[in-house]
Amino acid sequence: MFRLFGRALAAVLVAQWPICVHAQSGPAAPAPGSAVTIVLKPGESVREGVHRSMRAAALARLIAATGVSSRPLAVAASSVTAPTLTAGTVVSTSLNVTSPPAAPIVRFSFAAPSGFRFAIFDFTSPHGQVLQVAYTEPSPYTTSGTITFRDFSSTLGLYSEGGTWTLTSAEIYLEQLVGGAIETTYDQAQLEAMFTNLSVNVTNNGTPDYTPPIVSAGKILTPIVHAENPPGFFKTSLTVQDEISGVNSAFVIVEPAQSGGPVSYDEPAFPAPVFNGTVGNSIQLNGGGGALEGPYWIVGYGATDVAGNAFVDDNSADIKALFGRRFFWVVN
Repeated sequence: MFRLFGRALAAVLVAQWPICVHAQSGPAAPAPGSAVTIVLKPGESVREGVHRSMRAAALARLIAATGVSSRPLAVAASSVTAPTLTAGTVVSTSLNVTSPPAAPIVRFSFAAPSGFRFAIFDFTSPHGQVLQVAYTEPSPYTTSGTITFRDFSSTLGLYSEGGTWTLTSAEIYLEQLVGGAIETTYDQAQLEAMFTNLSVNVTNNGTPDYTPPIVSAGKILTPIVHAENPPGFFKTSLTVQDEISGVNSAFVIVEPAQSGGPVSYDEPAFPAPVFNGTVGNSIQLNGGGGALEGPYWIVGYGATDVAGNAFVDDNSADIKALFGRRFFWVVN
């Protein structure tokens, strides 16, 4: 789970993860699963498309975690008004990662003529780590109010960066509708105009990890993929390194060479962190109703670590240098 893709990039979520002190130096091959398939919007880059997909998946998990089904709306979606923030502040002024719960307290006021269900706030560290905290409204018919909350499920951990964390974006959602949710989003400049405080000082005197993993080598293991037998798995290996918290997932992003084809990726978690070693990745291309026959391209690759940092590279020259080639073939 991550956002804001870049060559050296922080992940979407900083969380309290289990710590494993045993390095894994051999291949780590998690069980393959069906790939996530997305269709890029006009003008959308691969990074932006994968970001959008992961963001939607994070929202879906948030909705599922409430255990509450979507409320049917009595009016058409076109007649619904998205909720808005009207004021707010970051109540917490300081946090220490060794003093739980290391999560900021946020207060916000809202106006929601058509109802309100979720609010998500993103805090960013000096080097780009992001802590995402969320609030779920138990009474979706509420149309206005002021809420003070702390998200105990999303806290700063032992690897979180010390220093000033700043509230850089926010989203407030109406009840989920068929085809997506209706929301209002805010960037840092917009939040500065309505929030009285956006920052909290974080202390970590331990071992913070705000450096993305390194991917130093890659290999295509299946230059020809048989869509029917075996069932369409494209396999690669990546050599990864992260000396502090360890790598917990690595991924490859592929798409058909035909213009406008769907983009697929798979990001299974490893059974244990990998500090320096080679890991496997499998993408089941026909999991969504059959792989397209013909040439495919690798359009990106990356890795995330236990601390929540991520590295993503979609530069074609880098991909070719890493794998030796960018393309593979799917045959039926």
